[in-house]
Amino acid sequence: MARPTNKQAQGAQQIGFTTPFAVNYGFDPSGGDMVPLIGGTALLYDLRRMSLYDDTVGGMMWCINSTLSQCSWGHVPQVDGKDNDEDAEAIRMAEFADTLLADMDQDIHEHMESAVNMVWAGFAPHEIILKQRNGGEESEFSDKLWGIKSLAPRDPLSISGWVYDPDTREVAYMMQVGAKGPIPIAKVCNYRTSASTPDPYGVPLLMPAWKSWRMKVRAQETEAIAMDREMTGLPVFRVPEDLLEQANERNSDSSYTTGALAAQARVQAAITAVKDMRFNRSGGLVMPSDTYADETAGDRTPKYDFKLVTTSGQRSIDMRTVIRDYDRSIARTVMMQFLHLGDRSGGSYAMSDDQSSMAMKSLQALTSKVCTEFRRKALKYVWMVNGLDARYMPRLKASDISKEGLTAIGTFLRGLGAVQALWDGDSEARREALVMANLHGNRAAQESAAATAVATAKQASLPKTVQQPTLPGLEPAENKP
Repeated sequence: MARPTNKQAQGAQQIGFTTPFAVNYGFDPSGGDMVPLIGGTALLYDLRRMSLYDDTVGGMMWCINSTLSQCSWGHVPQVDGKDNDEDAEAIRMAEFADTLLADMDQDIHEHMESAVNMVWAGFAPHEIILKQRNGGEESEFSDKLWGIKSLAPRDPLSISGWVYDPDTREVAYMMQVGAKGPIPIAKVCNYRTSASTPDPYGVPLLMPAWKSWRMKVRAQETEAIAMDREMTGLPVFRVPEDLLEQANERNSDSSYTTGALAAQARVQAAITAVKDMRFNRSGGLVMPSDTYADETAGDRTPKYDFKLVTTSGQRSIDMRTVIRDYDRSIARTVMMQFLHLGDRSGGSYAMSDDQSSMAMKSLQALTSKVCTEFRRKALKYVWMVNGLDARYMPRLKASDISKEGLTAIGTFLRGLGAVQALWDGDSEARREALVMANLHGNRAAQESAAATAVATAKQASLPKTVQQPTLPGLEPAENKP
């Protein structure tokens, strides 16, 4: 298939965002429901906002990035697609492939950070840019072979479509907004979280969490409004009903009377006072002191009245609990529930160990997808340009992800939960801790207060409600042989 021009590509068969990214959770948008039908680039923008601004999703993305950055990457020698560490030519080709990673403009770990875009977008396209290894400043090697200059990331939001070959019905070119022309698919290393869909977009891992995120954002906004209403109240300005009626008086030609214009000015002044007071632009308020004594003898009720209406401060629904539940739902989409162990008084070591193991397996699966796509596209392209024997093409492999770091996080959070349970259940321990905190200059007093706090903690009823399992390798020294 000849490379099309931009105009021809726009008229060719393409696939857009609407079909693969249409989401419907059973809500009718015409009915004004909180979670309507959404799809296309609007969904991708929401997923991008989730990854950048949501605290839970941000923690998940940081955990994924930091964990993958600790992996070491190398090539395994292969012959005809099977591992072989004895064949000299296979070993030489694997070493050559390792030099491709070392000779790129960006570090392999920096490349992994852009590859993680597939978590929120479902796909992470990178354009393969080659260079000839002639030594000097451009390359550390001078073997005259073609190597990888960079795997340039392309923003998923900038991909406008894909051009299909009319004969093979396979993807032939990638279209990008602002590019000079279509990019041949052979030069695109496109990492995807799932290959279950026939299109190159994949399925975002955060898509199942989108509904929970929308509901969480709405709950946070509702909570902020409720806090504002309880703390500052809602400004209310009362004016006489006669003033409102006078403001609507008109002449025979439908124009407002002089009295109506004056009444409208008073009403508008009241509205302005309410707004300025609400947004803290006014420090005080001046209003008439007239009463209804002229209409009703002895009635001292003021005609104009201003006050702040507040709620009782009691709500039947705890919004913080609702938000935490949504946070856990979001974390479950990528098996990272262990990040929330300890934010309540529960959570055991066994639970943190199991959940960190699931998270480790999910991250290991991401590295496998990266390795497979890199070999299938980047290495294949380099081998084709250099005319190398495809029988000896190696495979990229990442080191195993250690569970120690993930387990440590879970154990630490679990310990915080236990401390919180002790703190909430023992007022004496709280008192002693506060006393110790105030004894800054007296070390002897600090040590005495600390000893008292420890003794109080030992007598607490914590073991009745919170289990204290002994962790392997952390037994007291006197109990070890």
